[in-house]
Amino acid sequence: MHRRSRNLAVLAALLTGTVAQAETTAYCARVTREPLGKDGHEVVKFDADSGRVTDGSLYLSEGDRLQFIFKKQNPFRYDYRFAVTSQPLGNALALRFLAAIPGLELSERFEFPPNRKHTDGTSLRAEALPAPCTESFTKAQAEIEKKVEDLRNQSEKLTADLGYFDAAHGFLLATSGDSLEDPKVICERAERLKDWPHAPGSFKARAAAFTKEVQGFDAFIAALKDKDGKPLAPECQKALTETNAEVKKALTDVASQHEENATKVEAMLQENKTRIEQLDTLLSSVMGREDLFYETRFISARNEPTGVKVELFRRDLRMVDAAERSVAVVNMQLGTSRFSLSAGVVVSSVDSGRIIRQSAKVPEDGSQVRLVFGREEQSTLTVAPAFFFNTRLYDWSPSMVDWGIAVGVVTAPVSSALRIDYTLGTYFSFWDILNLHAGVHLGQRDALAGDFRFGEEVPAGTPDPIPTTKKWQVGFLMGFSLQIN
Repeated sequence: MHRRSRNLAVLAALLTGTVAQAETTAYCARVTREPLGKDGHEVVKFDADSGRVTDGSLYLSEGDRLQFIFKKQNPFRYDYRFAVTSQPLGNALALRFLAAIPGLELSERFEFPPNRKHTDGTSLRAEALPAPCTESFTKAQAEIEKKVEDLRNQSEKLTADLGYFDAAHGFLLATSGDSLEDPKVICERAERLKDWPHAPGSFKARAAAFTKEVQGFDAFIAALKDKDGKPLAPECQKALTETNAEVKKALTDVASQHEENATKVEAMLQENKTRIEQLDTLLSSVMGREDLFYETRFISARNEPTGVKVELFRRDLRMVDAAERSVAVVNMQLGTSRFSLSAGVVVSSVDSGRIIRQSAKVPEDGSQVRLVFGREEQSTLTVAPAFFFNTRLYDWSPSMVDWGIAVGVVTAPVSSALRIDYTLGTYFSFWDILNLHAGVHLGQRDALAGDFRFGEEVPAGTPDPIPTTKKWQVGFLMGFSLQIN
């Protein structure tokens, strides 16, 4: 086993006893209560673990004010960051710490033996007592039982205190996942761990104090008084001592076990000093925050269609030098923008082709061939991809049909090169997805320079490539596109 794993493994329970459950504190009740929606705001809830929207819509009305609630956080495992940005749609176009500690059984649990109860002066050795001791015995035994009950309570508290590593182990296991099953219970356990006395030497000091109390048990009996406030007769003291000898032995055994376990705890505290300090640092930095399990963000209303981007990040506190990672990016829309981008294919009446030297028969003598000016890949149509910027002018709600104007570029292949042409026209949009376009196509094409004409013979000495010039052509265009924003 790796050395670090061995060091972490010792953070297990010394005793199988558990700390008594306390009532929910006001703090834990407050921070584990899901925030209420604010009046006048649309509430959208996010799962901080996955970034999934658990309640609310991604498409809202223009001018809505938003309240975001991020839930299901595990602040004992991750450090979270939530970024919310908004902009008009027209412009818009994710602590060095301990790993989970495997449990170990390093000691056996012991049961505190019940003390002997005496309900009257005739129990046990009462018949053998001298007559003057009978009444004093009853009174003194009641005080002894009170003392034993006090020692029992001290022992139970010490037993619970010695379970510090058991509680730490269980807490780390319960918070090792991405989310928490019961944040209120986890919060209560974190509060107890934060306030749990575990300074070096404190466990041995408390065990030694308990042992001292047990060792003074005989002295306590010797100091008891009779009903008149006088010391008990020797024979009465002897009877009380003999009667409670079994209880005294049980107390001594328990004190010895406490001291043995306290020594083990102190050794583990020293061995895992750095890791315990990390746990203390985490609890101190986390506990007390009002946004421990829920965080809220607000977005003010805009009087125009708005895009909102919500980004969720988190950093693993249990990985050394862990980098912040993105959990999710969620895009929302408030209102519908009159602008959109789309891409598709168009067919245009603007021709395409490349000017070349072509072989042709001489008109006067069909058996001879000459070179003339011609076009290769001659086509009266251009088929090419196009990109459009669309502006909605009219919306036939609720039929999901829009009409507007569109400007765009056509990437037309001309003369073995890619040329950028332009288009202006109208469009119809269906379901905010499919656009049908019709309009004017304006593009530059090669034309013969000078007074040359297609079909004429190429004069001798004409350079290669053939001298050309650029001329604008205007044609009619039709096509379709799909919205991409």
